Order: sequence, then structure tokens, then C-alpha cells
Amino acid sequence: MTAAPLALLRVAEPEWSALVTLLRTRYPHDEWATFARAGWRETPDGLVVTLAGIDPPESGDVDPRVSHVAIDERYSLRAALAAERHALAVTVIHSHPEGCGTDPSVVDDDMDRYYARYFGDFAPGRPYVSLIVAHDPDCDAFSATGRAFFNGCWHRVAGVTVEGARIA
Repeated sequence: MTAAPLALLRVAEPEWSALVTLLRTRYPHDEWATFARAGWRETPDGLVVTLAGIDPPESGDVDPRVSHVAIDERYSLRAALAAERHALAVTVIHSHPEGCGTDPSVVDDDMDRYYARYFGDFAPGRPYVSLIVAHDPDCDAFSATGRAFFNGCWHRVAGVTVEGARIA
């Protein structure tokens, strides 16, 4: 069996601090989400993805009445239409509750399959990137996992590099 191609995600300040603040909107028990834009380049091993900017939700874009992530279609459409005007990869980043880890759930898998197709129609030839972030209170650090859909296959995020931050 062939191993999945890899991706490396790079994030700089001030985007990382803004992202952490946003994703902790409902911490420690509930999830939150945002769309973002990322540059990318292909390498012999897969992809290098660099977070370029965050497109935070407006009021009503993410349903605060449920503990998981429920993104309103208007927010998805706004991100898709914006992708038609830029050349960056569409990215969704969401938090898991504190201490719960970052393994994708069945709901996360469904969301990523849906968004990979959805954004592929608006941003052909570009990756769709998904990242899950959670805080581990035992070591006071954030961890992240992710994947990118590009050229018909999923790339596992093998590492996240954050300027000036401790991340597992």
C-alpha cells in the first residue's frame, strides 16, 4: 500500500494568535470554526501550505446553540465566492474541546469530503485544507492535525510549524 502524500502547514504571527483567540471563543467545552486562505506549493513529498489570512465568521455564520461545529451555508458561500477572486487555497480550521485531542470525527470526515467537492467547484486546481486544533491543559500546549485534498488525493498534514509558539 502506498503511503498518503504529506503536507506541512506553516503559520506565522500574528495569524496564530488571532486564530487561537478565535478558536477559543467557546472553550473549554464547545467547538468553533473559521475559514481561512492559504498559499501552497508542491514538493517531491507533497505540499507545503502557508496560512495567509483568516476570514472569521460573522454573527450567525457558526451556530452557537450546538456544541459541535455547524457552519451556515451563507458563510460557506461567501468563502467560495471569495475564492473565485483570489488564487489561494480555501481552508477550514476548527477547534475540538479542550483535552479532547485532534483526531477527526466521523462528522469531520463528512464535512471534509463535502467541502473538498464544494470548494473544488469554486477554486479548481487548488487544495482544500482542513485543520483541527485543540488545547491540552496537561502540557499547556496546542496540538493540531489536518489534511489537504489536492489533485484527487488526500495529503496528511505531517507537521505544523508555528513561529514563536509551542505546538505538538
